[in-house]
Amino acid sequence: MPLAEGQIPVPIQAEIGIQLLVIKNLRNVNAENQQLEVGAKGLTTVYGGNGSGKSGG
Repeated sequence: MPLAEGQIPVPIQAEIGIQLLVIKNLRNVNAENQQLEVGAKGLTTVYGGNGSGKSGG
């Protein structure tokens, strides 16, 4: 069934943006009292095998 015009959201304007700067106050992981700062530009990734300390260590 095709979408009706009212079901299509308005496009986000280029001058509007969302920026994630830090992840902190984590719960239910072994990283209490820690924070993860992310880059202002680009993409920050956290990767590794199971048990390698991605959630705190």
